[in-house]
Amino acid sequence: MKARTLLDRFAALISAKKPDLLDPWLIDAAHSETSAFAEGIAADKVAVKAAIMETCPMDRPKDKSPS
Repeated sequence: MKARTLLDRFAALISAKKPDLLDPWLIDAAHSETSAFAEGIAADKVAVKAAIMETCPMDRPKDKSPS
């Protein structure tokens, strides 16, 4: 599988907040040009899965009350 496809899948699973897709991604990425990146993700997989579920500050509604 091409690196670009794998990186697009990784970005998509983060955007969709689907940590259950991380394990299949890691399997595919382990045998590709992105293996070093995948090894780093796998080394801290629990934290990565938790981070995927976190709400990004940019996703939070802005406080519209006057300062």
